[in-house]
Amino acid sequence: MKPLLVVLAALAAALAAVAAAVSLGLFEVAATEPHWRPVEWLLATARDRAVAARAGDLAVPPLDHPRLLRRGIALYDRHCVPCHGAPGVDPSPWAWGLNPFPPPLHDAPTPEDPTGHAARTYWVVANGIRMSGMPAFGVALSEEETWAVTAVVERLRELSAEDYAAMVRAGEPER
Repeated sequence: MKPLLVVLAALAAALAAVAAAVSLGLFEVAATEPHWRPVEWLLATARDRAVAARAGDLAVPPLDHPRLLRRGIALYDRHCVPCHGAPGVDPSPWAWGLNPFPPPLHDAPTPEDPTGHAARTYWVVANGIRMSGMPAFGVALSEEETWAVTAVVERLRELSAEDYAAMVRAGEPER
Protein backbone atom coordinates (compact mmCIF):
# COMPACT_ATOMS: atom_id res chain seq x y z
CA MET A 1 0.00 0.00 0.00
CA LYS A 2 2.83 2.39 0.86
CA PRO A 3 4.51 2.21 -2.61
CA LEU A 4 1.16 3.03 -4.21
CA LEU A 5 0.80 6.10 -1.99
CA VAL A 6 4.31 7.24 -2.92
CA VAL A 7 3.51 6.88 -6.64
CA LEU A 8 0.20 8.74 -6.24
CA ALA A 9 1.90 11.51 -4.25
CA ALA A 10 4.61 11.86 -6.91
CA LEU A 11 1.99 11.96 -9.66
CA ALA A 12 -0.01 14.60 -7.77
CA ALA A 13 3.16 16.68 -7.29
CA ALA A 14 4.02 16.44 -11.00
CA LEU A 15 0.50 17.48 -12.01
CA ALA A 16 0.60 20.37 -9.54
CA ALA A 17 3.94 21.52 -11.01
CA VAL A 18 2.53 21.39 -14.55
CA ALA A 19 -0.62 23.25 -13.45
CA ALA A 20 1.52 25.91 -11.76
CA ALA A 21 3.72 26.33 -14.85
CA VAL A 22 0.64 26.69 -17.05
CA SER A 23 -1.18 29.13 -14.75
CA LEU A 24 1.94 31.28 -14.34
CA GLY A 25 2.39 31.45 -18.11
CA LEU A 26 5.71 29.57 -17.96
CA PHE A 27 4.70 27.04 -20.62
CA GLU A 28 6.03 28.40 -23.91
CA VAL A 29 3.43 28.58 -26.67
CA ALA A 30 5.39 30.54 -29.30
CA ALA A 31 5.87 28.56 -32.51
CA THR A 32 9.38 30.00 -32.77
CA GLU A 33 10.51 28.19 -29.62
CA PRO A 34 11.09 24.43 -29.46
CA HIS A 35 9.08 22.21 -27.16
CA TRP A 36 10.65 21.05 -23.93
CA ARG A 37 12.25 17.65 -24.59
CA PRO A 38 9.75 15.74 -22.40
CA VAL A 39 6.84 17.47 -24.18
CA GLU A 40 8.37 16.70 -27.58
CA TRP A 41 8.81 13.04 -26.62
CA LEU A 42 5.26 12.83 -25.25
CA LEU A 43 3.69 14.38 -28.38
CA ALA A 44 5.74 12.25 -30.80
CA THR A 45 5.07 9.04 -28.88
CA ALA A 46 1.34 9.79 -28.59
CA ARG A 47 1.16 10.61 -32.31
CA ASP A 48 3.06 7.54 -33.49
CA ARG A 49 1.19 5.08 -31.28
CA ALA A 50 -2.25 6.61 -31.93
CA VAL A 51 -1.75 6.61 -35.70
CA ALA A 52 -0.45 3.02 -35.69
CA ALA A 53 -3.43 1.88 -33.59
CA ARG A 54 -5.97 3.57 -35.84
CA ALA A 55 -4.40 2.68 -39.17
CA GLY A 56 -3.67 -0.94 -38.35
CA ASP A 57 -6.83 -2.36 -39.93
CA LEU A 58 -6.81 -0.30 -43.13
CA ALA A 59 -6.73 -2.35 -46.32
CA VAL A 60 -4.15 -0.74 -48.60
CA PRO A 61 -5.13 -0.86 -52.27
CA PRO A 62 -2.52 -1.19 -55.03
CA LEU A 63 -0.73 2.16 -55.12
CA ASP A 64 1.19 1.81 -58.37
CA HIS A 65 -1.54 2.49 -60.94
CA PRO A 66 -0.38 5.29 -63.32
CA ARG A 67 -3.71 7.15 -63.14
CA LEU A 68 -3.63 7.11 -59.33
CA LEU A 69 -0.09 8.51 -59.37
CA ARG A 70 -1.00 11.21 -61.94
CA ARG A 71 -3.93 12.32 -59.80
CA GLY A 72 -1.90 12.12 -56.61
CA ILE A 73 1.01 14.17 -57.94
CA ALA A 74 -1.33 17.06 -58.84
CA LEU A 75 -2.91 16.95 -55.38
CA TYR A 76 0.45 16.59 -53.59
CA ASP A 77 1.98 19.46 -55.56
CA ARG A 78 -0.92 21.76 -54.70
CA HIS A 79 -1.68 20.78 -51.10
CA CYS A 80 1.47 19.23 -49.61
CA VAL A 81 4.48 20.93 -51.22
CA PRO A 82 3.90 24.27 -49.45
CA CYS A 83 4.71 22.63 -46.09
CA HIS A 84 6.66 19.45 -46.91
CA GLY A 85 8.47 20.37 -50.13
CA ALA A 86 9.34 17.75 -52.73
CA PRO A 87 12.44 16.52 -54.54
CA GLY A 88 14.04 19.72 -55.86
CA VAL A 89 11.29 21.93 -54.37
CA ASP A 90 11.68 23.75 -51.05
CA PRO A 91 8.67 24.30 -48.82
CA SER A 92 7.14 27.78 -48.74
CA PRO A 93 8.98 30.23 -46.47
CA TRP A 94 6.06 30.42 -44.03
CA ALA A 95 6.37 26.67 -43.36
CA TRP A 96 9.57 27.40 -41.43
CA GLY A 97 7.37 29.08 -38.84
CA LEU A 98 5.45 25.89 -38.07
CA ASN A 99 6.31 24.02 -34.89
CA PRO A 100 6.85 21.19 -35.24
CA PHE A 101 8.38 21.78 -38.65
CA PRO A 102 6.75 19.57 -41.30
CA PRO A 103 9.16 16.78 -42.22
CA PRO A 104 10.52 16.66 -45.77
CA LEU A 105 8.71 13.51 -46.89
CA HIS A 106 11.07 12.90 -49.81
CA ASP A 107 13.99 12.53 -47.38
CA ALA A 108 12.23 10.04 -45.12
CA PRO A 109 13.93 6.69 -44.58
CA THR A 110 12.56 3.68 -46.42
CA PRO A 111 9.99 2.02 -44.16
CA GLU A 112 10.59 -1.52 -42.94
CA ASP A 113 6.88 -2.31 -43.39
CA PRO A 114 5.71 -0.60 -46.61
CA THR A 115 2.07 -1.70 -46.34
CA GLY A 116 1.78 -0.63 -42.71
CA HIS A 117 3.55 2.64 -43.53
CA ALA A 118 1.13 3.33 -46.40
CA ALA A 119 -1.83 2.70 -44.09
CA ARG A 120 -0.41 5.14 -41.52
CA THR A 121 0.31 7.72 -44.25
CA TYR A 122 -3.28 7.43 -45.51
CA TRP A 123 -4.63 7.84 -41.98
CA VAL A 124 -2.56 10.99 -41.38
CA VAL A 125 -3.51 12.53 -44.74
CA ALA A 126 -7.19 11.78 -44.13
CA ASN A 127 -7.37 12.76 -40.44
CA GLY A 128 -4.53 15.24 -39.85
CA ILE A 129 -2.59 15.60 -36.61
CA ARG A 130 -3.74 17.91 -33.82
CA MET A 131 -1.40 20.67 -32.68
CA SER A 132 0.97 20.12 -35.60
CA GLY A 133 -0.44 22.18 -38.44
CA MET A 134 -1.22 19.00 -40.41
CA PRO A 135 -4.80 19.41 -41.67
CA ALA A 136 -7.32 16.63 -42.19
CA PHE A 137 -7.54 16.43 -45.97
CA GLY A 138 -10.19 13.71 -45.71
CA VAL A 139 -12.82 16.40 -45.18
CA ALA A 140 -12.09 17.85 -48.65
CA LEU A 141 -10.64 14.94 -50.63
CA SER A 142 -12.43 11.75 -51.61
CA GLU A 143 -11.15 8.40 -50.40
CA GLU A 144 -9.67 7.76 -53.86
CA GLU A 145 -7.92 11.14 -53.86
CA THR A 146 -6.56 10.49 -50.38
CA TRP A 147 -5.13 7.15 -51.56
CA ALA A 148 -3.68 8.99 -54.59
CA VAL A 149 -1.82 11.40 -52.30
CA THR A 150 -0.70 8.43 -50.21
CA ALA A 151 0.65 6.71 -53.34
CA VAL A 152 2.78 9.76 -54.12
CA VAL A 153 4.04 10.19 -50.55
CA GLU A 154 5.06 6.53 -50.47
CA ARG A 155 7.01 6.99 -53.70
CA LEU A 156 8.66 10.39 -53.06
CA ARG A 157 11.86 8.99 -51.53
CA GLU A 158 12.57 7.19 -54.83
CA LEU A 159 12.24 10.30 -57.02
CA SER A 160 14.92 12.69 -58.21
CA ALA A 161 14.13 16.37 -58.70
CA GLU A 162 13.88 15.73 -62.43
CA ASP A 163 11.54 12.75 -61.93
CA TYR A 164 9.29 14.81 -59.66
CA ALA A 165 9.16 17.75 -62.10
CA ALA A 166 8.32 15.40 -64.99
CA MET A 167 5.54 13.77 -62.96
CA VAL A 168 4.07 17.19 -62.11
CA ARG A 169 4.11 18.18 -65.80
CA ALA A 170 2.39 14.89 -66.74
CA GLY A 171 -0.05 14.91 -63.78
CA GLU A 172 -3.79 15.36 -64.06
CA PRO A 173 -4.96 18.95 -63.68
CA GLU A 174 -6.71 19.64 -60.39
CA ARG A 175 -10.50 19.62 -60.70
